[in-house]
Amino acid sequence: MRCKLISFDAATAGAVDVNVDKIAAIEGNLAAAADEIALQPLAKPSADGKLLLKAVNPAWKAAVDAAVSLTGITKDSIDEAEWAAVCAQFAPYIAWMDAKKGAEVEGLGLDAVKAILKEDKKATLLELIEKDKAEEANALSIEEVDKVLRLQKHFYRFLNNYVVLADFYDPDKKAIFQAGRLYIDQRSTDLCVKVAGPSPEISSLSGMYILYCACTSEKLGKSFNIAAVLTDGDVDGLREGKNAVFYDRDGNDYTAKVIAIVDNPISIRQAFWTPYKKVARMVSDRIDKKAAEKNEKSMAGLTDATNTATEGKAPAAPFDIAKYAGIFAAVGMAVGLIGAALAGVVAALKGITFWQFLLIVAVVMLLISGPSMFIAWRKLRKRDLGPILNANGWAINAASLVNVKFGKTLTSLVKYPKLTAVDPAARRKAAWRRFWCWLCCLIIVAAVVLWLCNILAPCGLASPLN
Repeated sequence: MRCKLISFDAATAGAVDVNVDKIAAIEGNLAAAADEIALQPLAKPSADGKLLLKAVNPAWKAAVDAAVSLTGITKDSIDEAEWAAVCAQFAPYIAWMDAKKGAEVEGLGLDAVKAILKEDKKATLLELIEKDKAEEANALSIEEVDKVLRLQKHFYRFLNNYVVLADFYDPDKKAIFQAGRLYIDQRSTDLCVKVAGPSPEISSLSGMYILYCACTSEKLGKSFNIAAVLTDGDVDGLREGKNAVFYDRDGNDYTAKVIAIVDNPISIRQAFWTPYKKVARMVSDRIDKKAAEKNEKSMAGLTDATNTATEGKAPAAPFDIAKYAGIFAAVGMAVGLIGAALAGVVAALKGITFWQFLLIVAVVMLLISGPSMFIAWRKLRKRDLGPILNANGWAINAASLVNVKFGKTLTSLVKYPKLTAVDPAARRKAAWRRFWCWLCCLIIVAAVVLWLCNILAPCGLASPLN
């Protein structure tokens, strides 16, 4: 076929000839690479289709010489028809090889086969087969035997991981159920457990802040879910859909995405600010909602005015001064009530020193944050790993508590290094920025102190400067 292609188009000669690049890529002894050389053409193809018997591929030289000696060819070259005739002479041998039986015992030799047949050991072989079949049940239970042997070998480790959880509480070890480490929101957590899926109704009993994440690795073609427990830091930036990175215990990385969150306190400090953050969030939401409503009404009014102007409808109603006078009166009344309330507060503070005033503020803040801190304190004392493992099919009967001190060892917070700008101009700019920031802070503090002096002095309160 190579010769026919060259005869059809001489431009194909280079494509069907020996691949020089593949021959050059062979390293080491060429004689040991006969299999690779044998993949090249049997001989150099040419348009006349002649096979030169003395210039064949070295990997096929011995085989071609043997075939020529058996067929009695004396010419230096043969064409396709003569080659087909040579192959036809071997057809009876090929048919005989296909029909031959007993290849399995041929290597024993004829004398050995006759001796085996003369001994007639068939009955003995059948008896051995029956004995072997009698052990079938034991052979099929080899997996159970393997489990028993592994359990016996690793029984102590099994107890330390599934009964008393000693490896989990050892700072120098990791428990078997700890799947790896999750990096998210400037922190990492080592308490990650593989789970079938989110189970908030069970795992919420643990009192822990849990992130359920879906982990995927395109490189390994694997995907699974984990429950990652956070025991330190803030949670303001965490939400469903947030991306993260997960590393398993073999060092393989996975793309992680938060799919569910079980919200519980992480620290008493966080619980102190929780009521204020909730109020701030509520106020922010209300402001955004009101702003959106106002914007919608403004756009609707602008649209109506535009339609009225373009369609030639009746003009809008004249300005009603009585209606707006009522509105101004209501606003004035509200301002008056607020002022009266502030005056009442100032009157109540009359005779109170500045430090007593600060104490009152502290007590009010404690009354606001106290319930949240108390609930957080109780939950932090009772944080239990058991419900998380139970949600994944475990049978944990004893409490597996994770107190605050131990919890801090499971979550690591990032510590950014102090970097210095290389550009001198940038360093000077940063220095001036710090100077103006400190100056502004001092001015604000001084203004607050003077304001307190002016406000509290008429009420009989001692000046904070005293």
